[in-house]
Amino acid sequence: VKETATALNLYDAGKLDRVLLTGEYAKQFRDTPEYKITTEARSAYMQYNQLREGKKTIFANENMRKAVAYSYDQDLLANEILANGSQILTGLVPADLAANPKTGEDFRKESGDYLQFNQKEAKKYWELAKKDLGVDKVEFDLIADDDESNKKISAFLKDQIETSLPGTTVNVRSLPFKVRLEVATNQEYDLQQGGWGADFADPVNFIDLLQTDGAYNRSGYSNKEYDALLADSKGKNANDPEARWTNLLDAEKILLDDAGVSPMFQRAAASLQKPYVKGIYSHQVGAQFTYKNAYIEEHE
Repeated sequence: VKETATALNLYDAGKLDRVLLTGEYAKQFRDTPEYKITTEARSAYMQYNQLREGKKTIFANENMRKAVAYSYDQDLLANEILANGSQILTGLVPADLAANPKTGEDFRKESGDYLQFNQKEAKKYWELAKKDLGVDKVEFDLIADDDESNKKISAFLKDQIETSLPGTTVNVRSLPFKVRLEVATNQEYDLQQGGWGADFADPVNFIDLLQTDGAYNRSGYSNKEYDALLADSKGKNANDPEARWTNLLDAEKILLDDAGVSPMFQRAAASLQKPYVKGIYSHQVGAQFTYKNAYIEEHE
């Protein structure tokens, strides 16, 4: 059920046992006993397609990528637009996924903060990009899934980018998931609201995504030093946990210094769930939920 208002009506009528909430709905019900937040090791980020139909896009230009990366407010997005427990993301790898094998420090904390909202920086890189590209105005598309939450995010990003970067026009394309995935795989887009959830508790699960010509690199990003560090983490340093950890920290730094992607938020889910629903388990990594032990407690 894509519309939250419809889902809530069904929930109130006893025809749904669980409903997801975002934005104003999440704020409205956050103090009720049936309100729950489920956190995830899942990153949402902006993906910049650098090659489309055999030609370089404007996002092959690093200054253009950085202009957009600095143009939107992650805090406002996480806490006001979503308001469902999602947190500001400061890199590609999410928080609470993996710890330094020697010190125990979380990867996200040790790696640091990258590409956080800064209108002054956004305008600086926009001016540089215009000179590089020889234009005063640009128009590009932004693809995302067509559910209610992603539509809100798209509208927010369009407003933020166009406001921070005068002369830009963002055309939002809200697509069914399978269509969006096909469009992304074929690199028939300019900007994408991308995301990835951890399959296993290791930073390489995310760093691996942007390897040159990798199966999930749907943007044309390529950096030889990045690839070499990734290869070392899987090869010569595979059995040296500390050296491997450093490889992955260094690789993330290269990716984000390049603005190969730019962070948006670390996903969480707010929901209302009937009290008679029991035995559903949530997971940070891998499949989000386990339902095999779920049951409905007898109720009137």
